Amino acid sequence: MTALMNLLAEDVTFWADGGGKVKGAVLHQIAGRDAVARFILASTPLFRRTLPEGSRVELTEVNGQPALITRAGDRAFAVLTIEVEAQRIKTIRNIVNPDKLLHV
Repeated sequence: MTALMNLLAEDVTFWADGGGKVKGAVLHQIAGRDAVARFILASTPLFRRTLPEGSRVELTEVNGQPALITRAGDRAFAVLTIEVEAQRIKTIRNIVNPDKLLHV
């Protein structure tokens, strides 16, 4: 938890977009270092369990920002982007809405 908290800005925000189509996707913004860190630590094992066998993660750039794309076969399963300010993560966006991932 401490290592993760050291990466996050005090006023970090986490946004998720499941489009109402992904069970368990966050429906509202999560704000603050402690809340975001706790959410990430709690949700990571769940996210891993929902991935299809053979999934892989690519480090790339999306909309000019560092991004991780999780793929299952040829299909993008999630796109995670981060914005950094003053050497701390300021904003995290996790797109899991399948409609928005069709062309990724």
